[in-house]
Amino acid sequence: MSWFIFGMGPAFALLREDLGVTRTVIAFHNVASSIGSILAGVTSTYLIHRFGRGNMIRAGAFGMVVGLLLFTTGSSVAFTLPGMLICGYAGILIIQCNSAFLNNHHGKAAPSVISEVNSLGALVGFMAPIVLGIGIAAGFGWRIGLGSVVVAFIVIEIIRGKDVSAFGTRRSEESSADHDAPGPLPKLFWATWLAIACTTAIEASTLTWGSELLKTQSGLNTATATAAVGTIVLGMGIGRFFGARLMQTHDVEKLYRQSLLGALVAFIVFWQGTNQFVQLTALGLMGLIMSVHFPLGITRLMRASKGRSDRAAAMSSIGSGAAAGFIPFLVGATADSTSIIFAFIIPAIALVIAFLLAVRYPVPVTKESTEAEIGL
Repeated sequence: MSWFIFGMGPAFALLREDLGVTRTVIAFHNVASSIGSILAGVTSTYLIHRFGRGNMIRAGAFGMVVGLLLFTTGSSVAFTLPGMLICGYAGILIIQCNSAFLNNHHGKAAPSVISEVNSLGALVGFMAPIVLGIGIAAGFGWRIGLGSVVVAFIVIEIIRGKDVSAFGTRRSEESSADHDAPGPLPKLFWATWLAIACTTAIEASTLTWGSELLKTQSGLNTATATAAVGTIVLGMGIGRFFGARLMQTHDVEKLYRQSLLGALVAFIVFWQGTNQFVQLTALGLMGLIMSVHFPLGITRLMRASKGRSDRAAAMSSIGSGAAAGFIPFLVGATADSTSIIFAFIIPAIALVIAFLLAVRYPVPVTKESTEAEIGL
């Protein structure tokens, strides 16, 4: 999944050159993926309870194979857009099931475990933009880099085998620790939900349009700018590895606020910089600092949900999916009518909103939230 997530942003910019279309048209691929994510968020809770997390992870892997084949082999948006719709739906199924499983299975250690898992994923994903850039420079094109993910999904499912019950069975076969507490999601949940959506927006916007900004501000060529986006992914991989240790010894709320503020400073340097070294350094620092946004954000979200982890993960999918589709689309459309430099004010505003929400609506550690983390 990480190879796909971190490779898609640069791939969109490359697809634009292949098809000869505007940024707005390419940004519709973010919207298609977003619609898939939202649909997954709406339907996934029922599907998980009906068929079990393990089966839905497998279904998600199959969906990713179909979607990626459409995207990488399609010669027009008639193929690439449906491909992204399918990938958006299937990818969220995989991410949501894994997030809820890790949270319930590891209890109090969940924040550090989620961070370590994301660290490994980011280090794998770091290679995606680089491989895309190498493919272009070598004359093979960028599509082979994403096409390799199809093979990876198939191999993983073969290795996993037929028995997927370890990830969670159907609700009728689950214990009380394996499914949600009754009742609506608390009000505090929605503030944490919006903060995650905002941090997702800046990550998606930077991955999608970061190479364009590098080309405009620093004069990098297409292959180099595409590969350079891997800098933020490398930073995220390193940051999530060390972030897992920080979460064990530091207050989650304080660490979250500090990371949001630090990411904003690094983003502004990257956005306004005109020197290649300065921009790449800022991009790496962005990844390093932003690396803890998701694990900290999902931890706060699960705490605020008070034992409703599957529904919390589903709603997170809807918010993150909408943000990952709408905000990069808005950046692309704004860039077409103004410039890519001016358009980057949009993700900056999203990051400011996330910081203000974290300051205004801290998530306390209560008995209920502790029980939710250990699956009681």
